[in-house]
Amino acid sequence: MAPITVGVASTTPAKLTPDASTTQQLGDLRVALETNAPLRAGRPVTLTFNVTDAAGQSLAPDIDLESGLRIDLYAIDESLTTFLVGEAVERSNLTFTLDFPKPGIYKLWLDFRYQGLRQVAFVVEVQ
Repeated sequence: MAPITVGVASTTPAKLTPDASTTQQLGDLRVALETNAPLRAGRPVTLTFNVTDAAGQSLAPDIDLESGLRIDLYAIDESLTTFLVGEAVERSNLTFTLDFPKPGIYKLWLDFRYQGLRQVAFVVEVQ
């Protein structure tokens, strides 16, 4: 597939550093990123986001109910040339698949609804 060029503006590549932890705090929520395998280019990987409240209770069923089809996972590489959309495998468990086309550092965004719109980001390195 040939790349699509839109406009003539140029954006400077981002300087991303992989997160030291696969857990992020989002207000009163804790979001942990889990994978079924190491992140490797050219191999689909399953990513699960475990969202818990302050008491450690899983919120995935509540998020699925409140978000409906509006749970999305996006990824972009630090050169800003590769944009990916995760495929939902099991929305009720916040599980997606991604197939990174090339090695590098990527920023992931998970958008969901739980008492309003929420977004959490992770920076990961793909071998």
